[in-house]
Order: sequence, then structure tokens, then C-alpha cells
Amino acid sequence: MFRQKEFGMLMQTDWEVGGRTCFTDSGNKNGMVSTIESIEKPNHLIFKHLGELRNGVEDVDSEKIKAWNGSVEAYYLVKNNDKTTVKVEVDSDDNFQEMFDNGFKKGLEVIKNLSEN
Repeated sequence: MFRQKEFGMLMQTDWEVGGRTCFTDSGNKNGMVSTIESIEKPNHLIFKHLGELRNGVEDVDSEKIKAWNGSVEAYYLVKNNDKTTVKVEVDSDDNFQEMFDNGFKKGLEVIKNLSEN
């Protein structure tokens, strides 16, 4: 099991396609339940979001969750000459765009800092 903590969030995964991946707060009680839909090291990683954790309880089938479960978050490394660009794609219900945008801003800032330092 891989555990990575950044900016108060914890990612736990087995790195297996179809396996369990959770993005949670530091107490492991609140966050998102996902799976890896596709992985091709080091070129791309695609997550499919299944539900959420609230106070330690997993919800993958309430009406609230059904509105966005199945959303896909994809990361691609695109090499062009001597530069590598991170390309991110999200396929989700428009009502949840702000939620995903906020998460990406934080995550992409981490990637930027790691790659420049």
C-alpha cells in the first residue's frame, strides 16, 4: 500500500488497475474513494471516482454520489523535444467542476514545485 501525504491530504493506493485508491484528510475519515482505471508508467495515470468518505463511512450509491461517481481524472506526461508537459483531463458532471478545479489547482502546484526544485 502506497501512502503519500501532501498539504493535509493523504493518498492511499495499491497501484493496481481496479484496486482501491483513497484521497483523504489526515484522519482518514473524509475524502474520495476511487480506483485506477488505467496506468502506463510513466506516460499516464487515469482515476475513476466511485464515491466519498464522510466521517469514516463510505458512500458509493447515494443520490448525491450518483450525480458524479464514474467521473474520470486523467494525467498524461507529453514529451516534446527536451520538455515534458503534464496534461490533465477531467470528465465529470458540470455541477462538480468547481470541486475538481479546486483539487487540481492544489495538485498541479505540488507537481510544479517538485519539478522546478
